[in-house]
Amino acid sequence: MINQLHKALFFAILLSINTIVSQTGPGGVGTVDGTSNLEYWIDANKNVTGAPVTNWLDLSGNAVGNTITGGPTLTTNSLNGQSVITFDGVDDHIVTNLSINAGVFPNLTVIALYVPRIDGSGGVWGEDDEGWDRFILDKGTNLNSMVSKGTGPELNITGIFPRLTPVITTVAYQEDVTNGSTVYANGKPQRTFTSNFAPEASNNLHIGDIGSTSGAYYFDGNIAELMVFGKSINLAERIIIENYLAAKYGLTLSNNDIYKKDASGFDFNVAGIGQANDGSKHTDSKGTGIIRINTPSALSNGDFLIWGEDKKNANYNFSTTSNYKQRLDTKWKVSKTNFTFSDVGVTGRVGLGNVTLIVDEADLDFSGKSPCKLQLIIDDNSNFSSIKRTYTFTKSGTSYIATDVNLENQDHFTLEYVDTIVLDNTTAFNGSGALNKPNTLDACYKLLVKNTVNGNLKLTENANVKEIEIESGGNLVVDSGFKLEVEDGIVNNGDIRLIGSSQLIQKHTGTSLNSGTGNLFKDQNSDLASVYRYNYWSSPVSSAVGSSSYTVAGVMKNGTLPTSVNSNPPNLNFTKNLDGNTTPLTISSNWIYGYVNGDGSGTGWSKKQESGTFNVGEGFLLKSPGAAQNYTFKGVPNDGDISFSIDAGHTSLLGNPYPSAIDANLLFTESSNIAALYFWEHKNELVGTGIEGHYKNGYIGGYGTRNATMGTAATTAVTGTAGLGNETYTAPKRYIPVGQGFFVEPASGLAATVNFKNSQRSFVTESGDSYFFKSKKTAKELYKNKITYLKVGFEAKDSKDIYLHSQIGISFKKGNTKNYDIGYDSRKYEINASDIYFNFSGIEDNLVIAGIGEIRKDLEIPIVVKNDSDAPVFLMIDEKQNINMPTFFKDAYTGVTYETNKPLKLKLAKGVYKNRFFITFSKETLGNTEILKEENLITVFKQEANKLVVQNTSLLKIKNIKVFNLLGASMLNYNTNNIANTKKIILNINKIPQGIYIISIKTAKGIINKKIIL
Repeated sequence: MINQLHKALFFAILLSINTIVSQTGPGGVGTVDGTSNLEYWIDANKNVTGAPVTNWLDLSGNAVGNTITGGPTLTTNSLNGQSVITFDGVDDHIVTNLSINAGVFPNLTVIALYVPRIDGSGGVWGEDDEGWDRFILDKGTNLNSMVSKGTGPELNITGIFPRLTPVITTVAYQEDVTNGSTVYANGKPQRTFTSNFAPEASNNLHIGDIGSTSGAYYFDGNIAELMVFGKSINLAERIIIENYLAAKYGLTLSNNDIYKKDASGFDFNVAGIGQANDGSKHTDSKGTGIIRINTPSALSNGDFLIWGEDKKNANYNFSTTSNYKQRLDTKWKVSKTNFTFSDVGVTGRVGLGNVTLIVDEADLDFSGKSPCKLQLIIDDNSNFSSIKRTYTFTKSGTSYIATDVNLENQDHFTLEYVDTIVLDNTTAFNGSGALNKPNTLDACYKLLVKNTVNGNLKLTENANVKEIEIESGGNLVVDSGFKLEVEDGIVNNGDIRLIGSSQLIQKHTGTSLNSGTGNLFKDQNSDLASVYRYNYWSSPVSSAVGSSSYTVAGVMKNGTLPTSVNSNPPNLNFTKNLDGNTTPLTISSNWIYGYVNGDGSGTGWSKKQESGTFNVGEGFLLKSPGAAQNYTFKGVPNDGDISFSIDAGHTSLLGNPYPSAIDANLLFTESSNIAALYFWEHKNELVGTGIEGHYKNGYIGGYGTRNATMGTAATTAVTGTAGLGNETYTAPKRYIPVGQGFFVEPASGLAATVNFKNSQRSFVTESGDSYFFKSKKTAKELYKNKITYLKVGFEAKDSKDIYLHSQIGISFKKGNTKNYDIGYDSRKYEINASDIYFNFSGIEDNLVIAGIGEIRKDLEIPIVVKNDSDAPVFLMIDEKQNINMPTFFKDAYTGVTYETNKPLKLKLAKGVYKNRFFITFSKETLGNTEILKEENLITVFKQEANKLVVQNTSLLKIKNIKVFNLLGASMLNYNTNNIANTKKIILNINKIPQGIYIISIKTAKGIINKKIIL
């Protein structure tokens, strides 16, 4: 709870900081939007036009207008490199439309920096209608150096008109306050007086004269800057403004000369905060620069923090340092007062405590780069060779905010950020991982691989970066088991080597952002040992940048030596012969086929050979050379959106187009009208010349199926004893591995659009939830999602007396129905002589995967069993997930319900059994009763040609007698109406042909089943 309160307080502070109007006036006092007491402000460095000057615009935000008479001139680079306006003492002057008399502003402060050229130099500013209104004047008689106080002038004020010497004068009026008004020269009070003005008509403030009708007293000298506040500013504010002016124009203050760093060149855009000895304070300043500082944590009398920068007209851009960081070209220096304390021999730093420092994003020139982790760096010297403190900015809106910043006297500070992680020769810079290489915290940074990197800076942990650039000759290596994830594009003029199971993921939307002439290397292997076995493949790379196609010979290389730091896979050999070879490694080009938008008749197959062109995302058939083999894909990594259209009733051989796994679930949701993905799995042989799969009747394999909920395994030979239920089978998993090809089928009667997108890419290895279909079996899939489903297995002998295992699956999801639901119901691609599938009345297709509504105890799910074997067959539950109730198999014709904790052995006649076998979830809801083991309680025999006799010697109460054939078809249904005390029941069977039948007799005590030849 306390941590939550701290977080809430922190964000509240950030919000308040960001909504207070920045103090952007001179030295950071007042604002320039017209909302503060800064009524007028002119600076010869800004908003001056004309030669001679015709306009000198107000900076206060009040848009005070003026009329310029005579011909004052602009002189640049005059005072400490700053500009001044020269008035000739003859007729040069400016008349504003601002009145400063006591009737408008009883309290008033006017601060000016000027240089008198002569004794008796005239009036710098004033508003006089001959009633001793407010002005400052060097009259040049015995009444020189005066300030008006209303009832007359204060005469002979020392230091306010030093000939040929710049001076800062501050005249602070507090009307009708005894000795409440003061004249300061360079920060030192020169005269205190009582201001008492009679009511006057509002006139206009003049610059360069005092506005008197009896004598203009035109100023002879230079004016650099002048400001008017509609209040008597407090002591802290005056000290800050006077330090700002003194630093800017190269003066030394007589009093309160706090900012000492102007002598070393940090005299631009000076601003400050602090608390004067009288308790007055100013705690938020930005001034004319870009650095805003506020909220001092420990402010007391005499505490000031004043800062200035080293450039007059900084553009605030960044340059690359020797360690590949982006550092601001502008630096600041700090003066801090009351920064030490001494107590019982212990000395420490206090001052005004720590502060918050804010920079607005618009004030910085990032030159199109994305600043990652913008930081404030602080050092004792201006070259920042030994940075002593670093603060990371938090971005709030458009402001970068650093809190709890400790700035000490004479500190230097600037800003820097990292936007690039650099691999250069044997050294990595700026990454968050081991040895400064990137890791998963670096998604904001670009990764630059210099041409000096030859693979010796291998990435050995997962890494996320914003973009990648690899210089020509550079070699980026990702070690096995790790991912490299990229937010945007890749400029590759070198090599990217994905060793082992490592993968490359790009996350941006839209079309490819990749460019460059370099290559990516990625391995995939096939363990098919027979020249008569094949895989479906796809390529994760294309032939060239900008190309949307590839050839097998162009991208698929001999990977006998797997990808390594410096591997160079040779080209594959190809032959026109029907079979490939292993010595040397040779691929039969006669079996390289594609299949796009075919209707199942065989016409969709297109013989491509090694030089035929495939579109990126299309799959291809490739036969084994006669041994397990690793291949290396070499080319430009595929990236971005890739789409295909498939007509209704057609299929296409497509494949994962990326050098990473993809999420099959997202492929369904981001495409339209996909019914199923089919993955071919072929029984392997250990001998390369084995001919078991050479002829069609020798193929043992089939299509594993995947839809939006699950995958089911292909038909697979049982390796052990059939009917034990202890085999594991490879179903297509959620994530499709690199290089995997598969067939895509649209929903029944609809055309489909297949959309491959970067959003589907995910780092999943084949040891996890991804599997490249070759031949071997693996452990049951560990699903990360929690879809409710179960998978049913069926085992029967084929024509070669081999038990084959088939699998179907059904998912349960609210909203689904027993009608066709796209993405949840998938057609069984091939039906074997003995097989199993679903068939619902609302769906025309036979389904290998079905999706229906939620599980209920009274739910019955029909299974179709097709049997072409005289041997026993087996039903079993292969797998179930998120099901917390028992499951049963029900034989509807015999009325028997079987638990599924072990496989169910059945002796079935050849045929197709529909509506006989069901998956159920409760015995009770089925109306089932106990199966009586005491079968001798009733005997059944045939009497004469057309009579069936049921001998009830125990006088059981018989409710019903049914006769089924071995296919489950009902031949007779006799309702006995609870016949009791009847020892013999004779049934007419003249319409039942000869054969073997099941007699099911339902009694009050249970069911008795009998097999009989009629």
